[in-house]
Order: sequence, then structure tokens, then C-alpha cells
Amino acid sequence: MSFLQELKRRNVYRVGITYLAASWVALQLADVVLENLDLPSWAFKALLALIAIGFPIAIGLAWAFEMTSDGLKRETNDASATTKPATTSQYIQLVVIAVLAVAVGYLVVDKFRTAAKPQSVASSIVERSIVVLPFQNITAEQDDTFFVDGMHDYLLTQLARLGTLDKVIARPTAEAYRETNKPLEQIADELGVATVLTGGFQRAGENVRINMQLVRAETGEPLWANTWDRRLTLENLFDTQTSISREVVAALQGVLTEQDQTQLARRPTTNRDAFEQWSQGRTLLAKRTAPDLENALQNFKSAATLDPNFVLAWVGIADAYSLLADYSDAEEKDSFGERRRAIDRALFLDPDSGEALTALADLRRDQDDDESAEQYFVQAIARSPHYPTARHWYSLLLQRQGRIDEALEQIRTARDYDPEAPIL
Repeated sequence: MSFLQELKRRNVYRVGITYLAASWVALQLADVVLENLDLPSWAFKALLALIAIGFPIAIGLAWAFEMTSDGLKRETNDASATTKPATTSQYIQLVVIAVLAVAVGYLVVDKFRTAAKPQSVASSIVERSIVVLPFQNITAEQDDTFFVDGMHDYLLTQLARLGTLDKVIARPTAEAYRETNKPLEQIADELGVATVLTGGFQRAGENVRINMQLVRAETGEPLWANTWDRRLTLENLFDTQTSISREVVAALQGVLTEQDQTQLARRPTTNRDAFEQWSQGRTLLAKRTAPDLENALQNFKSAATLDPNFVLAWVGIADAYSLLADYSDAEEKDSFGERRRAIDRALFLDPDSGEALTALADLRRDQDDDESAEQYFVQAIARSPHYPTARHWYSLLLQRQGRIDEALEQIRTARDYDPEAPIL
């Protein structure tokens, strides 16, 4: 019997094919699993080396042993035997078929999944898209923490109102990158944005220095940078924020409408304590637990008491009452009066507030006035197109009406703006 015939008789060919097919499937699965687990790159290389080492071992075992109904036994050297017992041959054949079936199944599923999958993040990135990373509090004074975070939050609120921008990442997702060491290019790629805005806040007594830089993530090219040295007053800081918004839009070659200019010119409050109370309330509101929502409500009420003209404080009151009905024992209908009073006050102060219109639409939805709710959701999104909450709550209305495709479109847009928000 020739050597090749002996290889065939001992099922070495089949074992080799089975091993290679199984290895290929294992590597494909490992590629997905290791990526999702964020393990180091050497883990995949180690698996590849292990498979390579195992191949000659598998071939050697196939040559030396055979599988029988009585278990694994040493191969006979009887040259008169042309094939192994039927049980061995059938067993290996079944293994080969099973492994190849898995491999083919994986290819088919992967093919259709790839075909059905929308464009990759990298290929769908639009030019006027931005993430504003949390400001660095360079002086690290604890008293400034909520104030600096509030400045970051309000800048994002301003940018989210600008229709000339294509995509603005919301604060919860931006906050997830506060302590990161990832390069800007990687951050932008993960979030599907073209540019990254970074900033620093440095206080010296009653003076403050603010440094801002806008970077094109793909190339690392600075598109714009500026530094402001100002007296530490809310008026000066809000003026600086307005300048930042305008200059960022100009650097991205956007065009501000008259409505945009009006919104940018607004000052949310003249009271620093009210601003810090609002900032704390916003942080707690995102946690969505009953105790945090109760505390957030008190923060917003304090802010509204300190400055009755603070629109976003009244919006916070309405939103906190709404969420408490979902995350506590509070009865939804018991909150309608308080929510309506807060919303009426906010819209009296600023009829174009996208945040207030969202709160009103949410109230109408809870009152089962779907037609009015949709009208206000559409208005809210027109006023503040990058506000994830408006699209999230609108999707709930659409879902209730059975308009699933439209609901999915809204919730996916909300998720694109705030991918790290668990609720989305």
C-alpha cells in the first residue's frame, strides 16, 4: 500500500480538513469576541500560535490512533486493511460535515448581516459633526467642579440647538470620555464625528482663563483655537460660550440662522448659585433612580427659586416629575399639575425652547393627547434637532401608535447623539 493510500486509510486527510475548518471557525468567532471584550491584541496572536502548534499534533494523533466503538486505540500496521472500521470512518465523516456546516452557516449569516448592516461609522461621518469633551478644571478647586461641568453642559445645550450642525454628541456620552487616555482619532471614530472640541478652565482668584481647541480628528489638524482671559462673572462666561459656539460653527463652515443667533444670545441665568444647582440636578437626573430624581427635583426647584427666569430650571422640574412617575411609586396623574405649571413658566420665558416644548409634548403624551403631543415633539425637534430626549420620547409616542419604523428612526437618531446613555 502506498504512503498516500495509508494516509487515506488512517483518515489523516479527514482529520486535517476537520482541524483546519474548525480552526477557521474558531478564529472568526475569536475575532468578534476578543474585540467586544476589549482584550489586548496579543490574545488573538496567541490563539493563532496555539492552533498552528496543534495542527501537527492532530495529524500525528490521526496517524497513530483510531476511533473505535471501544474508544481510542493505537493504529494497526496491518497493510492488508484498506479502510478503518465503519464506525471510525462514519464518526470522522460526521465531524467533518458538522464543522463544515458550521463554517458555511457562519459565512451565510455573516454575509446577510453585513449586507443588512447600515454604513459603518467611519463611512457615515459627516463634516459638521462634533463631540465636546469635558472641560479640564486645571485649578482643580472643588468649588468649581459643578460650575465647570455646568459650563460644559450648557455649551452642549447651545450647540444641540443649531440646525447648521449635522451631529452633536450629548453630555452623558461625552462624560464617558472624561478620564480616557484614548487618542482623539479613536474617540471620534467610536462616536462617528469628524471633529473634537477640547477645553480647559483655569481660575486665579476672580479671574479665569479658558482655552479651547477644535481638532479634525482624522488628521489631528487644529481647525480653530482661542484663549479668553476674563473676570469670573456669569455674564463674561456666557459671552465666552456664545463666542465659542459661533467660532466653532464658522470653523466648520456652517451658517447661523436668525433663530440660531437669537438662541445663542440668550443668557440662561444671572445667578451663579442657580446655575450650579441646575448643573447638579442635570447630573442626578441622568442616573434615573428614585433617590437621585428626588434630589434632582430639589436642585431644580432651588435653581428656579434663586432665579425665577431660569428657563432650564423649570424644564428640569417638569422632567424630574415625569421621570419620577416611571422610577418611583409616584402616580403619574398626580404630577400633571406641577409639570404644567413649570412648563407654562418655561414657555412664557422662551416660547422657542426646544427643551420646554419637549416637556410639553411628553406631558400631552402622558395625558393621552397623541395629536397634540406629536405636534409639540415636531416643534421641539425643529428648535433643538440634536436634543436626544426629544427624539427618545417622540419614539415612545410613535411606538404606542404602532408606527414602528418611524419610532426606530427616532430612537436610533437619539442613540447616535448619545450612544453611551443606557436608556437609549
